[in-house]
Amino acid sequence: MEACDWPEVDRAELYEDAAAQVKNYHAEGYYVQGSMGMAFDIARYMRRMEVFLADCAGEPERVVALLNRIARLLEARVHRYADIGVDGISLGEDWGTQDRLLVSPAMFRELFKPVYQRVVGAAKSRGLSFRLHSCGFVRQIIPDWIETGVDILQFDQPELHEIDYLARNFGGKVHFECPVDIQTTLQTRDHARIAAAREYILEVAAPFGGGFIAGYYGSNPALGLDPDYQETAARTYMEHGLKPWLRRAASA
Repeated sequence: MEACDWPEVDRAELYEDAAAQVKNYHAEGYYVQGSMGMAFDIARYMRRMEVFLADCAGEPERVVALLNRIARLLEARVHRYADIGVDGISLGEDWGTQDRLLVSPAMFRELFKPVYQRVVGAAKSRGLSFRLHSCGFVRQIIPDWIETGVDILQFDQPELHEIDYLARNFGGKVHFECPVDIQTTLQTRDHARIAAAREYILEVAAPFGGGFIAGYYGSNPALGLDPDYQETAARTYMEHGLKPWLRRAASA
């Protein structure tokens, strides 16, 4: 690790173009997030996934040292983003397969949660929101992310966790940003079933005065779908997403 040529991510001149973009986006009324990587993804690309997971099991002390070095770089990036005026930090790293975490919850808490505490903490110290994307079955560590201060969890497969489970356990505690589930509901190509995804709003947001952000998956070709299916989802979100708690109260 000592021999690594670590990047100089905190040089102010690296952020000059981004600063101009932030200014322009703010002038147009946009909420601007600074995008960056996170320690698990960075470390596994440095070492290769199978090698890094073996490291986590066999040499946790060295893994912690590597993660701490990466965390310092990430904290520096957060502060540079804050300096140029972003409103929040957005990042993604995938933590699960379709039925389990890539590491045990205990290992996540021992090795990786401290990195989240540092990086999210740096964002919070500068008044920034924190948005995290993760694919896979990650419900066991959602409470840990919330505890570290993550504001938004972006899931492309919300139904993998079950909508009522998310609402019952985390409603009002964190915001969920989701398209209609890209591997189940959208793949049915059934417009009526896709429109039934209004339950995302009615269950996750309406009882809590908010907490759901309508998502749109960025590549219909990657999903093998005609855009019409996500257009149905978008129309449903628009129809049911305006202060749904008021509509819920009126119909009660």
